[in-house]
Amino acid sequence: MKERLYKTLKPIFLILLLGIVYVVLIYTTDFRIPCPFRYVTGLDCPGCGVSRVILSYLKLDFKTAFYTNPVITVILPILFVDFIYHKYHYVVHDNKKDFNKLENIVLYIMIGALILYAVIKNIYVHII
Repeated sequence: MKERLYKTLKPIFLILLLGIVYVVLIYTTDFRIPCPFRYVTGLDCPGCGVSRVILSYLKLDFKTAFYTNPVITVILPILFVDFIYHKYHYVVHDNKKDFNKLENIVLYIMIGALILYAVIKNIYVHII
């Protein structure tokens, strides 16, 4: 179990460390990761605003997070809980659980919601 725990926590801590470095860069410089989708197409991608949503989460400002990108604001906690659920089963029970039917349906709904949000947002922005 210790080996599985270490194997699971090592990449999580690496991602958290990179996230902390990115947050520090955002607050101390003008550095931002550019959106390649927007650069190529000139349109907002479904994930536009994810950095601002996460920064709003860190400030516990859920209202700003929701206004930045409502779909991402709802999806991130769901993905986080599902991620923890699967990692728990791997570490404690040595069981790599496959996604069940409900998880697959929810995943497709989330992908569809992101695409629909991006289409509506881009239509609305270009009309005005």
